Amino acid sequence: MNQCIDSDTHIYDNLDIWQKFVDPKLRDRIPFWKTDESGRLLMILDEQVYPTVPGHPGFGRLYGPKPEVDHTGNDPQVRLKYMDGDGAADIHVIFPTLGLAGFPGSIRDPELAGGLSRAYNRYLGEFCSADRRRLVGTMLLPVNHPEEAAAEMKWAVENTSMKIVGLPPTPPGDLPWSHPSRDPMWRMANELGVRFSFHETTTGAMTNAVGIHRYRTHWPMVYLCTHVLEAQLAFTDVILGGTLERFPNIMVGATEAHVHWLPGWLRLLDQQFGAGTKIWSTQSGEFSLKLMPSEYFRRQCFLAAFPRDSMIRDAYDAAPESITVCTDYPHPVASVYGIAKGLPGVASDPTLNADIARRILVDNARRFIA
Repeated sequence: MNQCIDSDTHIYDNLDIWQKFVDPKLRDRIPFWKTDESGRLLMILDEQVYPTVPGHPGFGRLYGPKPEVDHTGNDPQVRLKYMDGDGAADIHVIFPTLGLAGFPGSIRDPELAGGLSRAYNRYLGEFCSADRRRLVGTMLLPVNHPEEAAAEMKWAVENTSMKIVGLPPTPPGDLPWSHPSRDPMWRMANELGVRFSFHETTTGAMTNAVGIHRYRTHWPMVYLCTHVLEAQLAFTDVILGGTLERFPNIMVGATEAHVHWLPGWLRLLDQQFGAGTKIWSTQSGEFSLKLMPSEYFRRQCFLAAFPRDSMIRDAYDAAPESITVCTDYPHPVASVYGIAKGLPGVASDPTLNADIARRILVDNARRFIA
């Protein structure tokens, strides 16, 4: 059997999931669809309108009356058959679609935030029960309510076997991920061995995400800002902010963020580390860390490449333990960066030998999902 692990796939979670799985007392507060005057299909969640990116065409292409995308992967048996054939993957790590749009960090009422997270986790846990070894779900947590996030994490681990959290790279409330108020979540993850995977979405980017207002309808700029720059900032946050130092058992990754930037970014972090203290002394805000920033990355972080990324070998050389691969199946981006070449295509990359290809396709991802 093919041993490839796809570090980023999706399910097209529908709004009726929350109708079916949420606590009955919260049923009148679940998200709903709305069509605006221009015909855009929008999602309303706790009075917040998604997509948040100004001028975004909405969810019609994905969830309209005649969707332009393939929803067949919502059937676990169909997905497993695809994995055995064209998908050529032994394991799928599965993220939501709608669930990344606001659910992890923008719901103000902690009871509602926890209840909607619980409903999704019940749904995906049931979906993955078709084959828990091959279908690896990512849980949703109300990360803007750290105590509730910690409690839901514990419930999900004990009741669904999921041990990966999918969350946006942009921290909610403009407090960094390394802020002490978030420690209940990191502490619980450190105890349970839970991993985190930052994953952005243009339909659900946080309202404070880099570039979504500045570049508005220019999708290439919005995509690069939200998916790539925000991932760089998230890694920098948990490394330089001391989170990975204080919680050495957690692992943090990013998918759909490409890999081209990694070698230079790690070198820059190492080069600049300590410069603030030299200039500003104790007023620099710099944390005292035992390792260099790049060492924390290699010890506790991962980054997923698309099969068609052109600098996989460069990224691997910068962090050999940390590079995995993903397709984004069945999202539209997959046809551009992922599925068109397929996971096994990485093995034919002329810059990679068989040992490196196996580490990227199999071993590194196993380290992350273990």
